[in-house]
Amino acid sequence: MKTALVTSGIDILAEEVARELGIDHWVANGLRFDRKGRVLPDGVGRVDPTRKDIAYRRLLSRIGIPSERTIAVGDTVYDLRFLKSAAMGFMLAHTTRVDDPQIIHIDKLHDIFDHI
Repeated sequence: MKTALVTSGIDILAEEVARELGIDHWVANGLRFDRKGRVLPDGVGRVDPTRKDIAYRRLLSRIGIPSERTIAVGDTVYDLRFLKSAAMGFMLAHTTRVDDPQIIHIDKLHDIFDHI
């Protein structure tokens, strides 16, 4: 099993989280800096927060894993397309509940094991 992180956050933080948690692959938006090391207003857009499914499919293609062999976990309504692009989509129900038969609501991450 491989793990991946798809976030619309910044790559510096995503890389650190991935390293600390032992996540195999990650994709996030990037920061750009000028020659003096100041952050520029236009970053490197890799993950649209409302279209994480696009970045997810690109990542899966790059690492050679078909979406039919994946599960996805999200926690907002903005993750719905992303969740539906996996074989199984789980939504952490602590903040959001959606009425969609394709989405499985869970309260804790380990609840996933009840469904696979």
